[in-house]
Amino acid sequence: MSPPLDLILSGHGVINLSWIVGLTTFCVSAIIFLTMHYDELWIVYGVKQLPTLSLTGAYDPSESVFTAGLHLFGFLSFWFFIIVYRVYHVHIENLNDEDDSTRYSNDLLLCCCSVNLPKTRLHHINKALLCIGMVFSVFMFLTGSIPLTLNFTAHSGVACIMFMCGIIHVLLFSATLGKAFPLHSLPLFKQSNDSIENADISGNRTRLLHKVSVFIILPLNITLFIVALAVFVSCSTQNCREFSVQTVVVLEYNVVLALGLYLEGFRSKEFLKARVGIRLVSVVKPGETHTTIDDVPTVVENVDTLVSNQV
Repeated sequence: MSPPLDLILSGHGVINLSWIVGLTTFCVSAIIFLTMHYDELWIVYGVKQLPTLSLTGAYDPSESVFTAGLHLFGFLSFWFFIIVYRVYHVHIENLNDEDDSTRYSNDLLLCCCSVNLPKTRLHHINKALLCIGMVFSVFMFLTGSIPLTLNFTAHSGVACIMFMCGIIHVLLFSATLGKAFPLHSLPLFKQSNDSIENADISGNRTRLLHKVSVFIILPLNITLFIVALAVFVSCSTQNCREFSVQTVVVLEYNVVLALGLYLEGFRSKEFLKARVGIRLVSVVKPGETHTTIDDVPTVVENVDTLVSNQV
């Protein structure tokens, strides 16, 4: 048996690749669409609507770029949610008692409520977040597999479920684990003066980005939707219709921006240290002279062991 080959991605690697894949996919798809298929823009109530993300990837050749990008992004998000689960599993296990989570309570959300959850409940929430993330990844893959022009209803349905899972993950995390453990780097490492200072910077940045993502998803988007609906109902001029029609597309862009900021908010020391991957094992079967490769998904570096060995 030949030595196994480990394909490893760190937390920062997943975040960096996600930004590269996302920006490249959407920018290239939009440029191709506006250059070659500008006449395919939807006309809604007499208004030429801004292209949605799905529309930019609905026609060849941007369709191939859009599909490949969403498939790759779905794969990266799969690993991202595994890393989030493993890191916060260690956080929860390091609590001293069932009510110890209250020591990190703060106003991460737009209210001043606090978190007081036992370890078992925090573990359940962490597992629920992992499941929601897995559903998000699967439906992102399906969104890329079903182009808008192939089946409008199916594409819209899977895209809607994907966005809803992303929104639920942001809100549930921010209301629970994000409030119980606001400083990502501090609890898992020795608290020298330098590490405490770096943890404070990391924690403040994380709280800010997650606050902004929650603000975009809830008050901003809800306000925009209500205003657009009120303008559409009360005003029949062309400018009013244009405002309402374009706002619908802006809501989609806002959700994507919020999810991007939420992803970026996890860029911290422990996400740099945490690594997961796939081990490719070469196996020679009895009676065969050739070698086959079996994909064995595994956590290459256990976060618990990794953290305990730091400094």
